[in-house]
Formats: sequence, C-alpha cells, structure tokens
Amino acid sequence: MTDNKKKVVVLAGGESPEHDISLESAMNVIRYLDFKQYHIHPSMITKEGGWILCDKPLLKTEQKNFEYNEFYSAVINRTNLRIGQYLDELRKLDPALVFIMMHGPGGEDGKIQGMLDLAKIPYTGPGAVSCAAAMDKIITKLIIKQLGLDTPPYMVIHNHDWKNGRDEITHSIKQTLGLPVFIKAPDLGSSYGLGIADNEKELVDLAETIFENSSRILIEKYIKGTELTVPILGNSSDGSARALPVIMIIPKKTRFFDLEAKYDNTITDEIVPAPIDDAIRDKCQDEALLIYYALGCDGLSRIDLIWSDEKAYFLEVNPLPGFTSASLYPKSAKAAGISYPDLLDRLIEFGLSRSSNR
Repeated sequence: MTDNKKKVVVLAGGESPEHDISLESAMNVIRYLDFKQYHIHPSMITKEGGWILCDKPLLKTEQKNFEYNEFYSAVINRTNLRIGQYLDELRKLDPALVFIMMHGPGGEDGKIQGMLDLAKIPYTGPGAVSCAAAMDKIITKLIIKQLGLDTPPYMVIHNHDWKNGRDEITHSIKQTLGLPVFIKAPDLGSSYGLGIADNEKELVDLAETIFENSSRILIEKYIKGTELTVPILGNSSDGSARALPVIMIIPKKTRFFDLEAKYDNTITDEIVPAPIDDAIRDKCQDEALLIYYALGCDGLSRIDLIWSDEKAYFLEVNPLPGFTSASLYPKSAKAAGISYPDLLDRLIEFGLSRSSNR
C-alpha cells in the first residue's frame, strides 16, 4: 500500500532569546498537524547551537503529548551535530517541507531560510530576503516611508557615534523627537531590547543597555493611540495574500504591548475582530497588505501599527509570529473561520506552492 503522507520537519529552538517561546510554538504545531496527512519529524537547535533531527516520524500516540525537552533528552548524544552534518541528514530524510517555528535572530532574519534555499528544501513562511528586511526595523521603516505610508518619526544611532558624542546626541533626540521616546534594538523580536524613556536619564540608561548587544539603536517618537495588528495569510509571489481580521491590543498593566503583556493573557485584552469602524479596518488591512507585498512576504506575517489622529502609524513586521496558546495570529485566523489544523495545512500548501513557482 502506497504511503501518501508528506514528511514535515518541524524546526524549533535556536540560540536567540526567544528559544523557549519557539519551542512552545512548535509544540502547538506538532500537536495540531493532521496525522493522516503528515509524517512529523521534530527538529531542534539547542541554546548552545547543537543541531538535532529526528529521522523517524512521531507515533500517533506521541503526537498530542510531544515535548521538546523529552525529545532533547532522548537524542542527547546527537546534539553536537555540525550544520553540515545536519544538512546531510536532512537531505537524506528528503522532507516535503520544513515547518519553521523559530523566532528572533537566527530564525526570523533569513539565515535558516537561506540555508534551506541552498539545499533546495521547501519551507513555510517568508523567504530569506523578505525575512531579513522585515526583521530589521530600520529597513522596514525605510520601505514603509518609500511606500508613502506613515511611521513614527525616528532616529538611528550607531554605537561608535554614541560613544563619541552621547551628550550631543541626547540633546538632538530631545530637540527632534521630544520625550517620551521608544528605544529599540532594530533586529530583535518579541519586544526584546525595547522600552520607553520618559526623561534624559532613562534615555541614556536604556540606550546603554541596548548597546550592550547591538551596534545600532532605533529611537522612535512616542505616539499615543490604539495598538492594532494585522495578520496576513498567503503568498505575495502568486497574489494569494489576504489580510485576516484586525486585532486590538489593550495592555491593562503595562504601558505598551511588551514581553510580559505579550505572553500573559491576564494583563492584556486582545479583541478580535477589533471594534473599529469599517473604514479604519479597511485602511489598516489595505496598507498592511501593501507593506507585505512590498517586502515580498509569503506564507504569513503580522504587521503592527498604532492608530492615532486618523492615521495608521506602522511600526514593524513580524515575519514568523508566535503560535503559542497566547499568540495573536491563530486567534485572528480562528475569527476568520480558519481552524488551527486548517491554518497549518494552508501554511504548508503556501510553502510548497512558493517553492514550485520559484
């Protein structure tokens, strides 16, 4: 009897600060993939940079209770695989597709995608160039401005300039943007390396902290308004991308949708569909789609903005949004009538379609 199941490798982990969140996302994916359609092969990059690949598919009895920590323990002797060895094993396995559930540097910045492109292995989500551009908030802002859309006024400060002229730069920030300001690491995700400075001391302290791990920082004018996010599903490469229902985010404990608010539902109201006028909804979705297509994203992404003074101020693009039980993207899909298993099927279809159309 012919086995028509597709081999799907679910890749998680990585050396980024979002390692644990990535594992939570990937475990959800594994538990909801249709066992009748797929052979599921967990794969993981450890915090130390070790590469693991399960060459045998999960049993149906293992799927619903799968834990990456147990998987790690079961194959502990294989954590020292180098990337070349891992690629050899991956190519021998010959999966139909790699389902990428990595967040932050190493997973969302195009590196994994570029590796899989070179190996000619299909994968879910945006391609290498799209991820790299979306992950870098400064590049994203340049594209948003080129499109003629609104984004909060900002300044980019380099570490070497800061060291040589901190006082002058601080004065320029206050004169140009005023206070308070958001200070961000341009290439981290999930609200890492991000904070609000209300005064000069907080500005300096926060900038110094972010500069410990980044050569650049993004200083952004604080725009007070309604936090919204627009999930996108589909491929820009074939015109199938569509906006899912807009989500309104109302932090009840924190001043903005920070790391704590993002993963603690008890301190944040996440309303989907957002209770906004149809005209506002349409504007946000249309402009978010414009950004998605300009970046050349495929599969999925989530685009964050602030609605203020009758304008959508676009902030950033999340090329591989979370899929944990607290994550926004699956909630929006559900509101659109797309179940979690159906959403996973669609992402796999979009990944395979993008690969065949290249």
